[in-house]
Order: sequence, then C-alpha cells, then structure tokens
Amino acid sequence: MPEADGLVLGRYRPEESGDALALERLCPQGTSYRLSFRRPTFHRRAETYDEWRIVTARLEGSLVGLVAGAIKPVELWGEAMRAAFFFDLRVHPAVRGRGVARRLIAEIRAWARARAGLAYTYAMADNRSAAALVRLFGGVDVGGYAYLVYPTYRRWPASPAVAAATFEEVHGAMKQASGPFDLYAQPEWRPGDGGYAGSWLVGRGEGLAGCSAWSHREVLAEVVESAPLGVRLADRLTRAWPLRLAPWPHLPRPGERLRSWYLFDFFATQAALARMLMRHVTAQARERGIDYLYVVHGPRDDWIHALRADVPRLFAPILPYRLWADLPPHLSRPLDRLYVDVRDL
Repeated sequence: MPEADGLVLGRYRPEESGDALALERLCPQGTSYRLSFRRPTFHRRAETYDEWRIVTARLEGSLVGLVAGAIKPVELWGEAMRAAFFFDLRVHPAVRGRGVARRLIAEIRAWARARAGLAYTYAMADNRSAAALVRLFGGVDVGGYAYLVYPTYRRWPASPAVAAATFEEVHGAMKQASGPFDLYAQPEWRPGDGGYAGSWLVGRGEGLAGCSAWSHREVLAEVVESAPLGVRLADRLTRAWPLRLAPWPHLPRPGERLRSWYLFDFFATQAALARMLMRHVTAQARERGIDYLYVVHGPRDDWIHALRADVPRLFAPILPYRLWADLPPHLSRPLDRLYVDVRDL
C-alpha cells in the first residue's frame, strides 16, 4: 500500500477530542479479548501527567492518527533523569500500512528527545506490530511486568488483621521491601485524585504485606468488544442449570464496561500474608461492585503463586507486558527490577 501522501501532522487541541474519541472506537485493542476504551475526553489520560503532548495526523482534513507522550522524572540505575513515556497510538484501519504510525512516532520522538534522556513504552508480549514500530526508532526489549487477572467471585471474609493505610505508608513500605529498582518513577498523584480506591497493610511478626488500588474507569474505562470462544462457551455453561447454582466468576459480555481495580505497589515478605491481604481486598472490592482485580507484579514476586492458588486458572490468566526503551548508551542493559507507575497501565 502506498504512503499516505498529503498527511498533515499537528499538535492536538482539546476541541479535537470528539474526533479523537470517534477514531479510538475504530481501534479496539487486544487479540483474543478485544477491548475498546471510553473516557470523558481523549486528553483525560494525558492530563494525569504534568507535561504531555498529543500529536495528530490528518489526511484530507480527516483525523486518521494520534499518539501521546508524557515527560516525567525517573531514576535509572539510581541516576536521576527525565523520561518520555509514549502511549495511546491510534491509526484509522483504512490507512494502516501507509506509514502513518511511523510518522507519528517520529514526531513524538523528536518532541521528547529535547526534553528527556530516555524514552519507553509498554506493549503486550504478543504484540508484534508494536514491537516492529518501536524497533524502527531505537527501542529494545529491556524487561517487563505482568498482571494477574483475579476474579472477585469468592466471598472471602474481611480480615481484622488487615488495616486501612495511606498511599504514602504503603508506597514507603513497598520501596523498603522490594527496592531498589533499576527503573523507578515517583508517583505524582495523591489520594483524592480520581481513581484512587484505597491502601492496606497487614503484618505478622517480622512479616509485612501491602498494596494500593486504582480504578481506571474515570480515565480509561475498558469496554469488551469480543471475547474468545472458550470464554463465550464457559459463560453459557455457567448460566445453565444446575451449574448456575454454584458460584462462578463474572464473565463479561460484549458491550459491557469492565468493573476492575489495578492493585499496585503490591508487596509481601511472606506468601501467607499476600494471600491474607488479597482475600481482604477482594472482600472490599466485592462490596464496591468490582468484578476483577489486576495484580501488577514482576518476575521476582514469588507471592503471586499463593494468590493464584485461590482461583481457578481458567478464569485467572496472567497477562505479560514488555518494556521497550531507548536508554542512554552508558546505562543500556536489561532492567530486572522495574517499578511500574500506575498511570502507565
């Protein structure tokens, strides 16, 4: 397919939000599960960062592409610097393969290069097209994280041993237990910001576990466009008599807006405490109508196995993501201990 001749790149304006949201609905994400997004304005996610830019691409006056970037302070191997995070790449299906994404990425990279010492983005581990685009501009796979999809259908009782805490208390305890990090970004939001749901700590002897919860519904709500055949069949089976008499995880249907929390800053020095904490947070989530908890974790977090033991694996997959980054030459090596900023999810 030929290049998109006449493509005009520009800086996004808030009054373009309607066109941007319409374009986004044409670009569902994922392979087996297909998700689209709903947000009050297209720039709502970018506004969670202090410094950001969205680049637009128009062809014959019509919006055909977008990409966003944000600048924030980070520590890479203990060295303070500024990083550019790229997200929300969208290209109209009718013009894919014509260089629109390449032009958008080149433009946002040029903006970021003057402001940041490193650039990064995340992509699902099986997203080959995203990996190919990032490689064009010097990005390499330097690490990753995953999240466990944890259904809240079981009625675990709340534990009196688990106490509500502040975000700062959990974050500080997490850093002490899990750090230092190869790449770290200090969160720049505070409780009271839209999306924050709560924080919890539990201790026993010298052991400690904790986490915080965040909802994306106000910033980037997920809507199911399609589900894999196996999920659709399981949904039919669990709704049929007599199986419907037993407790089953909620299986979302096309058109449904997911009710979920991301559990971030999750740490545990003992697997048993991780399990106790998770059961308590599940009870809290059920009270607020939350169907799924997404537990963010890294390859060294062995407590994740204790959490998986409480739910059937068919309904609790682990979704891996890769970190693609263009690092400074003197600091360019794999990142084993990665702190994931909840705003980047």
